[in-house]
Amino acid sequence: MTEYQAEVKICLQCCCRGQAPFPEDVSGTVQYGPGVHALTTYLHVDHFISLDRVGEIMEALFGASISDGTVVLNLNLAAERLMHLEDALKTAL
Repeated sequence: MTEYQAEVKICLQCCCRGQAPFPEDVSGTVQYGPGVHALTTYLHVDHFISLDRVGEIMEALFGASISDGTVVLNLNLAAERLMHLEDALKTAL
């Protein structure tokens, strides 16, 4: 697990807010890495574990409270990433 912090400062003169940037690959305030994406997808797809249960397993193993929506998002991301492979396989067949 990696935590990134971005310091925020308020200018006393103009009251403008300034914030340090996050790394480019960190797009949200809370984000799970590729390992969590892979594991949640693997548990749900390969082992037929329900969305609820995947969240419970992630909480028990890693202390990560993952919602059903996050698991579904991970499934959709995996499907998007495999679309080119699916197209290539259909063409080859």
